[in-house]
Amino acid sequence: MASLFYSLIDQTREFLQAAETTPPSVGEYLKEKIRQHMAGWTEDEETKKLKLAILKNLFNVECCVSGTHSMDLVALAPFGEYTVLPGLDCTFPEGYQGLTDCIMASLPKDVMVFDKPVMTIHWNGSFREASAPGETFPVLVECEDGDCFPAHHVVVTVPLGFFKKHLDTFFEPPLPTEKVEAIRKIGFGTNNKIFLEFEEPFWDPDCQHIQVVWEDTSPLEDTAPELQDAWFKKLIGFWVLPPFQEPPAPRTQEYAEVLLAQRPVHPGLIQLRGRGQLWGRHGPAGPAPPFRRQGGTGLKKMQSSLKLVDCIIEVHDARIPLSGRNPLFQETLGLKPHLLVLNKMDLADLKEQQDENVKQVIPTVTELVGSSYRYHRGEHVEYCIMVIGVPNVGKSSLINSLRRQHLRKGKATRVGGEPGITRAVMSRIQVCERPLMFLLDTPGVLAPRIPSVETGLKLALCGTVLDHLVGEETLADFLLYTLNRHQLLGYVQHYGLGEACDDIASVLKRVAVKLRKTQKVKVLTGTGNVNVIQPDYPAAARDFLRAFRSGLLGPVMLDRDFLQGRSAEEP
Repeated sequence: MASLFYSLIDQTREFLQAAETTPPSVGEYLKEKIRQHMAGWTEDEETKKLKLAILKNLFNVECCVSGTHSMDLVALAPFGEYTVLPGLDCTFPEGYQGLTDCIMASLPKDVMVFDKPVMTIHWNGSFREASAPGETFPVLVECEDGDCFPAHHVVVTVPLGFFKKHLDTFFEPPLPTEKVEAIRKIGFGTNNKIFLEFEEPFWDPDCQHIQVVWEDTSPLEDTAPELQDAWFKKLIGFWVLPPFQEPPAPRTQEYAEVLLAQRPVHPGLIQLRGRGQLWGRHGPAGPAPPFRRQGGTGLKKMQSSLKLVDCIIEVHDARIPLSGRNPLFQETLGLKPHLLVLNKMDLADLKEQQDENVKQVIPTVTELVGSSYRYHRGEHVEYCIMVIGVPNVGKSSLINSLRRQHLRKGKATRVGGEPGITRAVMSRIQVCERPLMFLLDTPGVLAPRIPSVETGLKLALCGTVLDHLVGEETLADFLLYTLNRHQLLGYVQHYGLGEACDDIASVLKRVAVKLRKTQKVKVLTGTGNVNVIQPDYPAAARDFLRAFRSGLLGPVMLDRDFLQGRSAEEP
């Protein structure tokens, strides 16, 4: 359902700057498309209801993102203007004030003026200042106490509500008619946070987000105007502090704001565990399916199945043999015989032949199990091996390779180039006849905390973390830095750049031109709107990352510094 919803969201962006759209709003367009898809649903009624409930949750998520009570209030034509900035999320320990304090620290001490309410901004004029004889200024800022400040430019960053209230008096002369109309037409809602405190957690220790899907809800049904008994159903989920919390949609929050002032907690909130379905750990930040939990749940299921297991195969990406290891595996999976397998060696060192090394896995496991005590499994003829690793490390690919080598059979598990393909825990798959051996395929599990930004970027480069959570252009920048630092200049030859370059914008521009990836951008100027053709930097970044992951830029070891550092420390 998430894939369907976000594919429809992507379609809405195709109407950018269209002269006329039918239907006029994003909500109406999405509902129209969902009705069309429903005609092809063949499941039973309960499953159809659950699908609609999930879609309703995703509608609520989009309401929070857009700051609106309903997507029916969001115009379709300009919806595609919104751009998600790439890069890692940053949490300021002391709030946004810490950011402004840091900026102010670089300014002269007396340059900031406080407690000076501005009454009128006079612009498009010719004003003089006694301290600058002979110089004229086009802008004059007049304060309520009569003080005036002439300037060449003024940047106004007041809230939209202030604009609406003081639009007729704040600017002299008034703003152009089209800007006045835009300010009057633009709406805004209320975004609040509700903080809940529990005596003890009912969630897993590494849980960051619980997404809530309310049964018997549907995006195709209009929300009842009376919010007294249903306002909490606009809650999209809960974030465990200290991570960021996302609030419910605006009009619902206006009611919640009044309600919470009257009594501490609505009875519906107390019953959340029983009335809603808990989905996922990660917030829905893009088109990737958000209804998935990694970490504690997967580890607990693995741990509970250890009594069925004779040996553990831990798969690593050869490009990040150290950064890509989850330290919790060693702590939680006991003392079973343990085999480390480096996958994707061809992407890290072309001298290694991966198919030849795969042949050594079964004999090595057989020797490990044969020389180890099998506890209560001593009477079992078959060997049972658990395959573990972080997401997208190639566990399923290894299993399929072993089946081809020893059973001459095809794929038993689905593989893909992004994390989250394997969903079921403990899928039992035969890989060998003599000895009789079964593997348990498991979903990838990341550590609940990534130790550093650099480690997070390495994981994302290898596809262990979804690209949109970091930003494709940010990843491309880090990749370029890594390649240049280690003199791995395969990208220069691959894209025909002529020479190495440290500027990611310049590299992506040349990549976009080479691939003929451009986009039309509307630029707003003082004399009108101008359409400009510019390189499609996100498309170029995606191709740059794809070339790296496919090995087209040559073999790359991202943990080279770690390995060299360890070698230097050894006697």
